[in-house]
Amino acid sequence: MRSALEIEVQDVPQAASVRSWILRRAKKLAARHPDITKLRVAVNTPHRRQSKGRKFRVQIDIGVPGTDIVAHNLPTAKCEQLYPALHEAFHRSERQLDELRETRRVRDRRRARKANPFAPRQS
Repeated sequence: MRSALEIEVQDVPQAASVRSWILRRAKKLAARHPDITKLRVAVNTPHRRQSKGRKFRVQIDIGVPGTDIVAHNLPTAKCEQLYPALHEAFHRSERQLDELRETRRVRDRRRARKANPFAPRQS
């Protein structure tokens, strides 16, 4: 990762352990995708007054050259627990980064083939 990591945790119990979990996961994400230029993770509880359960909202903003990716967890029953909500958001971001890498790889192969149509193909 080329720039600093921003972690924003609001109204969440045990914020220090949550920050360390996010930092560990962000290092794994940066090791797998070294072209990340910006990473911002926001964790909060949007609804304070509800009759049942406390839901957590996790949003991950990732900047890569050429585009930005936003991943978040869906409002399901898993959101009532913090770590499954974090895991779901990070899983979505990894999947989106993998899809972006694959589309760029295919695009680059097509451009190379178009530039030199008589070159032998590699599989």
